[in-house]
Amino acid sequence: MPSNRVIQFQTVVLVLSVYSLVAVFVQEVLKPAAAVCRLLDGFDFVVCAVFIADFIYQIMASKNRLQYLLRWGWIDLVSSIPAIGFLRWGRLARTLRLLRLMKSFRMLINVLFKDKASGTLVTAGLGCFLLLILSSTLILSIETTPQSHIRTSVDALLWAFSAMSSSAIAGDAYPVTSLGKILSILLLIAGMGLFSTFTAFMAGLFIGPSQDIEASDIKEIKEKLGELNDKIERLRVDKAVE
Repeated sequence: MPSNRVIQFQTVVLVLSVYSLVAVFVQEVLKPAAAVCRLLDGFDFVVCAVFIADFIYQIMASKNRLQYLLRWGWIDLVSSIPAIGFLRWGRLARTLRLLRLMKSFRMLINVLFKDKASGTLVTAGLGCFLLLILSSTLILSIETTPQSHIRTSVDALLWAFSAMSSSAIAGDAYPVTSLGKILSILLLIAGMGLFSTFTAFMAGLFIGPSQDIEASDIKEIKEKLGELNDKIERLRVDKAVE
C-alpha cells in the first residue's frame, strides 16, 4: 500500500483534476469574460505543474513503465499540457484512474488523516488554493461597473490574497458593489480559519519535539521504577529465606 505522503499527494492531484474539469467546462461552454479566462489560464499553469510532477512520479514508481505509458501515461502526459482545451478533457481519464486507485472515499479519509497534522495541512492548503481561485473568479464577474477598482486578473488575485490573509497588499483594488463587499467579508472569515490552521501547524513543529522528549523521559522513569521495584522484591525474598 502506498505511503501516507503518496496518498496525500494523490489526493491533491485528484482534487485538482476535478477542478480542472470544471474550469475547462466553464471556459469552453460558458464562455466567461476575457479577464476571467486569463485568470483561469494562469491557475491552469500551476495545476499542470502538479500534473507533470504526478506523471514523473507515476512513471518512476511503475514496475512496468511501458505498460503504464501505453495504458494511462500518455493520457496523463497529454492532459498536462496547458491552454489547449480539447487536450485538457483528457483529465477526465486521470480523474477516473485516481478514483480507481483510491478505491473508496472512506479509505482515502482514513489514510489522509492517519497523520492528523500533515493531513490537516494538506486539506488547508487545498482549501486555500481553491478558495483563491473561486473568490478571484467571482470578484471579476461581480465587479463589472465603471467605478470598479478590480479590472484585471492581477487585481483579483491581489484582492483575494489580501482578504484571505487580512493584509493590505491589494492597495486600491477593493470591491465597490454590495455583492463584492459581502464576498470580502465571507472570504475574510474563511481566510482567518485557513491561515490559523497553518499557524497551528507551524507551532506544532516547535512544540512537538519537546512533547516527544517528555514522553521518552516518562517512559525511562517508569522503566527505572520497574527495575527498582524488582530489586526490592528480590531483597524481600532473600531476607525471608534467611
